[in-house]
Amino acid sequence: MKIAVINQSSSTGGWRYLYNLVLGIKRFDESVDITIFLPSTNASMTFDLEKLKSHGIKIENFSSYGVLKKSFREKNRFKNKFLNKFSNKIRKIVFDFKMNNSIKKNLKQDDFDLFFYSWPYGIECVNTNKPIFFIPHDFIYTHSFGFDGVGIYDKGMWKANLFCHEKFVDNNAIPIVSSHYIEDEFNKTFPNAKNKPNIVYLSALNDYEEKSKKEIEEFLKNKNLNNDYVLFASNNMPHKNLGNLLGAWYYVKQKYPNLKLIISGYGNNDIMLNINSSYYADHTYNEDCDVRSFGLLKDDEFSMLMQGAKIVINPSFCEAGNGSGLDAWQLGVPVAMSEIEPFKNQIDYLGVKAELFDPRNSKDIARAIIHLLDNPSIMEENVKISKEAMDKYTWNEVAKQYLENFRNKER
Repeated sequence: MKIAVINQSSSTGGWRYLYNLVLGIKRFDESVDITIFLPSTNASMTFDLEKLKSHGIKIENFSSYGVLKKSFREKNRFKNKFLNKFSNKIRKIVFDFKMNNSIKKNLKQDDFDLFFYSWPYGIECVNTNKPIFFIPHDFIYTHSFGFDGVGIYDKGMWKANLFCHEKFVDNNAIPIVSSHYIEDEFNKTFPNAKNKPNIVYLSALNDYEEKSKKEIEEFLKNKNLNNDYVLFASNNMPHKNLGNLLGAWYYVKQKYPNLKLIISGYGNNDIMLNINSSYYADHTYNEDCDVRSFGLLKDDEFSMLMQGAKIVINPSFCEAGNGSGLDAWQLGVPVAMSEIEPFKNQIDYLGVKAELFDPRNSKDIARAIIHLLDNPSIMEENVKISKEAMDKYTWNEVAKQYLENFRNKER
């Protein structure tokens, strides 16, 4: 079987998903031939390209054809934010047009048995009689979270993404999703789709090694982290719900005044806040503050930051699944998370444990955090059960299910 993987862009979690999946497939069945098409090696972010190549995975760069030199990046060329927004939309249309032409020109369809779009956004589906699979990840773009002024979840973004996915559906591409909730979201968005979603739950997004207590303490000391902390590991998108978590920290602080909230992830840079109200946070220059961020860290650093946390928290309103939770469960770190359907799906399918809360209720978020901290035996039991569950459900099992979907369509 020869698979062409097209991944012109991605979120951090999206890159990790693809990286683990292709390695899992090659480890499960070495005879599978995989070629990944990327816009440039710089766009690979968390990819260890040499490791992929060492397992026989081929890498093709669209930039090598002289069309795309790097991934699309927004630019603020004007003082007016609306002009910048309009300019970036036009630039993105031009970029996508060039990218799609590059793919059509250089993708030799007869060389592959199937085409796999692991990030089907801003890209056209190739016209072919070969099987096409695509991973919609989630349907965040179909919802509003009350913060659309920056053009993230506005009507224009909804129309653009909907049009893109409609093309895949119209070409009878086969969706693979990672939870029963996203299956429902797909069917609600495309009720007349010929091909209904296949569901394959994901394993941990990172293959981190467990570090010694001494290594973690030394890392935290170098980062000037001298207090216990809860880790929020995510990007800065509105549905991630950082605002209500900050509100919750006011109530947490009443019981645990020295506990810190540490933030990491794409876009979360240079945040230093003190919490003196449940309605807002106060900016400060003092590193010894209530809330502090480290942005997007290198894998080894992030691993130690997570392993040093008392709790990993995810207060999201809507997701395909809890990505940071998958890593925390694998590493043996307690998890607190929103009581939303996709997260409950993970609990039911994987057999993991977490403290649940209402993400719209800051007091309930605080209750969940305090309940875990007050009951170390519950944290210990949750960690034990979750780690055992994740050790049983590896990327070998995920890869097996993907290959079953691919081969069923081949036949």
